[in-house]
Amino acid sequence: AVIVVKDGESIQAAVKRAAPGTTIQILPGTYHETVYIDKDNIRIIGVIEAGRRPVLDGKKQLNDAILYSGNNFVLENFEIRNYKGNGVMGQAGNNFEIRNNVIVDTGVYGIFPQLGQNGVVEHNVVSGIEDAAIYVGMSDNVHVAHNEVYGNVAGIEIENSRHAIVEGNYAHDN
Repeated sequence: AVIVVKDGESIQAAVKRAAPGTTIQILPGTYHETVYIDKDNIRIIGVIEAGRRPVLDGKKQLNDAILYSGNNFVLENFEIRNYKGNGVMGQAGNNFEIRNNVIVDTGVYGIFPQLGQNGVVEHNVVSGIEDAAIYVGMSDNVHVAHNEVYGNVAGIEIENSRHAIVEGNYAHDN
């Protein structure tokens, strides 16, 4: 199943309607919300048109952009900016893929999967973060590759995790 979200509509409402196995396509536009995904097998895919991505903007008021706890979660092709807490935070979601996102000024962490297994964090550009651009905590089998992280307090941090592979990233000016 595919659900399409247009500018002015709610991504969270689409997640609420989605059955496991659904792909939610987000069209370019600016969305001001926090999105919670506590279901398995949900793919949230930003549609890039003429170089424009969907933007999640917290307006320096919302805490987190994306919070997932479901397994087999995919997030691609977003711009996430101006959140006070985290850009993308995982809590015990396994088999996750976070790729090709631009994350700027999201407070504590840009991408923060924790307590998960079998994840991929790749081809993201993360900057302006108050702590680590990418922080993998208490996880197992996470591949962090081909990301650019710059202008953060810390670039990439792997802590209390096993079998993490960090390769081909460009970390500078952290």
